Amino acid sequence: MEISKKKLEEFKQIIREDYGQELSDKEACRIANKVLTMFRIICYSQPEDFRDNHKSDA
Repeated sequence: MEISKKKLEEFKQIIREDYGQELSDKEACRIANKVLTMFRIICYSQPEDFRDNHKSDA
């Protein structure tokens, strides 16, 4: 999945502020994609009725 430059910069800023680490674009993209993959696994491994009932929570 392609991450926009703006979102990548936002992600890098979060990492910088929370962890005091500077990431290259390549490193930030790799980590962000891992986070997104993990999020998809968690969200889409839930029973369908659970996802449907909690769409407005996001």
